[in-house]
Amino acid sequence: MNGTASFLTALKGVLSGDALLLGAEAAEAGSADRSRHAPCAPLAVALPSTVAEVQAVVRLCAAHNVPITPRGAGTGVEGGAIPIRGGVALDTTRLKGVTVQPGGLAVVGAGVRKLELAKALAPHGLLFGALTSSRRPCSTLTPSGVKVQTRPPTRRSAAWRPLPPAA
Repeated sequence: MNGTASFLTALKGVLSGDALLLGAEAAEAGSADRSRHAPCAPLAVALPSTVAEVQAVVRLCAAHNVPITPRGAGTGVEGGAIPIRGGVALDTTRLKGVTVQPGGLAVVGAGVRKLELAKALAPHGLLFGALTSSRRPCSTLTPSGVKVQTRPPTRRSAAWRPLPPAA
């Protein structure tokens, strides 16, 4: 067994079920984001669902000197989710846990989206306010009764250039 095959076998061993994508499936799931940068197919896409699986993937990649590129939904426009050739794309979308601790501190998995977080916090009397880049404007009242409203979203880059519409 060559080095790549033994690495992939070990990688499959630290992930549960269908959490490893290879070949064309990996290329489709993890090679691009919404930037205009050229896609690059990863060696594999790991989809861990627990912190322990993330740790195991990172340790295994470090031991084999394999680069890792973390990625979420792939909606970024800066190219940060495009993997390094021969590396592993570490997809965080299955890390969905939300735990609210006493005092209102929330521990949130990397795969939790903003609206999912807002829904998980609501039963605890907590609000995760919308960001100005959110899909729709948000109004809220401060404890002193002042109404605060975010502006409608603008699809612009950090350099304030127009971006394509969000899907």
